[in-house]
Amino acid sequence: MDAREGLHACKRCRARKVKCDKIAPSCSPCAKAGVHCVFIDGNSHVEYSRAEIARLEDEERSLRATFQNSASENVTSPHSAEPSPAFVGESSGISSRLGESRGQVLKQLLKRPQQQAPAIAPANFPCFEAADYLVRTYLGESHLQKPFLLEGEVYELLSRIYPSRGDSLASDEDRFRLLMICAIAAVRLHRRGIVDVHPFAFFQAARKYFAKIPLLAGLASIQNLLLLARFGACQRGKLHAYSLGSVSKKNYT
Repeated sequence: MDAREGLHACKRCRARKVKCDKIAPSCSPCAKAGVHCVFIDGNSHVEYSRAEIARLEDEERSLRATFQNSASENVTSPHSAEPSPAFVGESSGISSRLGESRGQVLKQLLKRPQQQAPAIAPANFPCFEAADYLVRTYLGESHLQKPFLLEGEVYELLSRIYPSRGDSLASDEDRFRLLMICAIAAVRLHRRGIVDVHPFAFFQAARKYFAKIPLLAGLASIQNLLLLARFGACQRGKLHAYSLGSVSKKNYT
C-alpha cells in the first residue's frame, strides 16, 4: 500500500482538478509551477505547507535517532529502573479512591510536569452580539465534532445571561460555560484575525467561577470538565489538562 494514499491532495491541484501525486516537500504540479504546495485539513479546515510538514518529519526522525542512541548508551538494570512517567497507578500520583475532595484530586494531578500558561489578562464579559457570534461559531464547528452539550441548552444559557427584558437569571455555571464556549470558538477565529480577543483571555475570565461550579459530581461536572478538555485540545500542544489545572489551582483549593 502506498504511504501517500491517505494524504490530502494539495489546494492547487484540487482547484485545477488535476491528479496530485502528494510528494513532499512539493507535489510535481506545484514544483513545476514554482509555487508553495499547501493542502487543507478536512477536519480543521486549516492550511498546511507540505514542505513544512516534511521538515518537521525530518526533524522528528533525527530526534528519534538521537534519543535511541542516547538510550542505548545509558541502559540500566530493569530492577533499578524507576517507574515510567506514563505509568498510571499508586506511584503515578493519580488516586483511584472516589471519596476525595476536588482539591486533593487536583493536587495529585498537578504533581506532573507543567507547561507555563500564557501571561494574558482576563477578557471582559462579552456583549450579546459578540457572545452570540461566538456561540454560533462554536455550534457550527467544535460542537459538530464533539457534541457533549445540547444545542438547545446552549441557546437557553445565552437567553438567561442576556434576557430580552428584566434582570439576568444566569448562574455562575452559565457564565463559566459561556466563557469557555467563547474561548473554544475564539481559537480559530483569533488565528484568522477575525476576533481580537485571545482565546486564553476568555479562559482567564472563566477562572473566577471554578470554585463555584460542580467539577467532580454528576453529568454537569462531566460537561464542565469536557469544556476545559476541549479548550486544551484546541491549543495544538501549547496547553494541556495539567496546564489548565495549574493555572486554576488556587481557585479550587
